[in-house]
Amino acid sequence: EDFRWYEKAVEEDIRLTRLYEFYMYSLPMDENIELKQIIMMYFTYKNSLGYEKQSYLIRKVMDIDYYAPVILTKNILPRMIERGGGQLVVTTSIAGRFGFPLRCAYSSAKHALYGFFETVQAETYDQNIRVTIVCPGRVQTNISKYALEKDGKQHGKMDAGQAGGVTPQQAADKIVKAVYKKKREVLVGRYELLMAYIKQFCPGLAAKLARRIKPM
Repeated sequence: EDFRWYEKAVEEDIRLTRLYEFYMYSLPMDENIELKQIIMMYFTYKNSLGYEKQSYLIRKVMDIDYYAPVILTKNILPRMIERGGGQLVVTTSIAGRFGFPLRCAYSSAKHALYGFFETVQAETYDQNIRVTIVCPGRVQTNISKYALEKDGKQHGKMDAGQAGGVTPQQAADKIVKAVYKKKREVLVGRYELLMAYIKQFCPGLAAKLARRIKPM
């Protein structure tokens, strides 16, 4: 009985995988269609301590934020290569650069995206594949309203940090410019982006600061 959650999670994972792959193979990608660019954006949140999370909810976050773009890439990339190259644009998060309280599952998924897509870029660069990783910080969207609490219910409100972020239009303008220039990575946000550089040059200080960060 203690492992029923795991069996259900595996069944759900198989179902989602088949659904994603059915969708991808259903796309009209015949020889007359030139696929040069795919933009992948997946969002979900988890507002709870890491050790409090139900395992099936962690899997749900990983399915949406990690496995979905991985499966899309798995099906799209060979066809891009066949057509002489292309560009993959994936949205991660500043939470994929460092961990901070109440974002355990979300941060894990976003860290995983960095590992996957940096590897894809290294493996396919000579085949004219370019990867742009979009790393947003705080943007004034409804993402926090749909965050999942530890019991699986929606958060239902916009966090103060989210409300103080850049506007969606400002974020979109910066992302579009980065995609057009085929940049390897683009950070989108305000002062919270400083943490990415603090971690790079002063990791010990970054760890101390991360413990004090309030949820976005």
